[in-house]
Order: sequence, then C-alpha cells, then structure tokens
Amino acid sequence: MEEEKEKKKENEMVFKAWLRKKKEQVVEMKRVQRAKQIEDMNSRQGNRDPQQAFRLWLKKKHEEQLKERKTEELRKQEECLFFLRGTEGRERAFKQ
Repeated sequence: MEEEKEKKKENEMVFKAWLRKKKEQVVEMKRVQRAKQIEDMNSRQGNRDPQQAFRLWLKKKHEEQLKERKTEELRKQEECLFFLRGTEGRERAFKQ
C-alpha cells in the first residue's frame, strides 16, 4: 500500500514535469511565431530607426536569456527527479 502511494506520487511528479515541458514548448512556439511576425514587419519597413532596432535586438536577447534560464531550471528539476527515483530504488533494495 505504501509502495502504491510512492509510485502514485512519483507518477504525479513525472507527469507535472512533462506538463511543464509541454507548456514551455507552447510558449516557445508562440515566441518564435511572434519573432517571425516582428521580423517580417521590420523587413517591410525601408528605413528603420536605429534606436528601435537596438530595442528590438535587446528585447530578443532578453527573451533568449529567459528561455535559457527556464531550460536550465527544467534540466535541474529532471536531474533531481532522476536522483530521487534512483535513491528510492536503492532504499527499497536495502530494506529488503
């Protein structure tokens, strides 16, 4: 009975990690789509303001940094889940 609870909890954690990853993918797809639209609009403009171009570049750079941070955070969470699963298995084997 306790094993079932642990397995259910582990499955919920894995599902939540998967769900976060899918949400990140959707956000990334929307970001890419917006970036393409902005790039398309900007390519249509003949003479662009240098300040506006710099702000756009800065915004893109900031979005990339946020994406990298989120990716790193997800990677760390997945490592923690992997470590926790491995630890639980060793503890069960030790108890038996």
